[in-house]
Amino acid sequence: MGVFCDYFAAGDAESVAGLMAQTEGDSPLTVHDGQIDGVDAEGIDPAVALGKLIALIIGAEWEPGLVPARQVWQADLDCHEGPWVLDAGDVALQALAGLDDARIPALVRSLPNTDPQWLAKTLEGLAALARRATAGGRRLYCWISM
Repeated sequence: MGVFCDYFAAGDAESVAGLMAQTEGDSPLTVHDGQIDGVDAEGIDPAVALGKLIALIIGAEWEPGLVPARQVWQADLDCHEGPWVLDAGDVALQALAGLDDARIPALVRSLPNTDPQWLAKTLEGLAALARRATAGGRRLYCWISM
């Protein structure tokens, strides 16, 4: 069982709720087919996997809570497999927006047990998304489901 993670930019939690009402809980990236500014980052959940990437980017030790993802939407309160939408938080948004693409190959090489080409492409996409979000006064959100 995998963790499906789609990152996208939106103005605030209220606009996320409206978007999720339109998609009936499905990923905004798949439902709107290219109309939503986002990145498919399967397996890169905000708290752990993204948190470890952010720790490498900012030169910190990873610890739970480094990327304090905050839930802003949930399909069903009784469902433990999602989907949910999490705000990735300021630390992740700023670190990704400030990431120089030239650093990505070295960051990827430092992570064992990953597909380096996929991770580099995904990290480039996340950084570009964060830059666009920051430039547009938006935040970074993650639609996540098991």
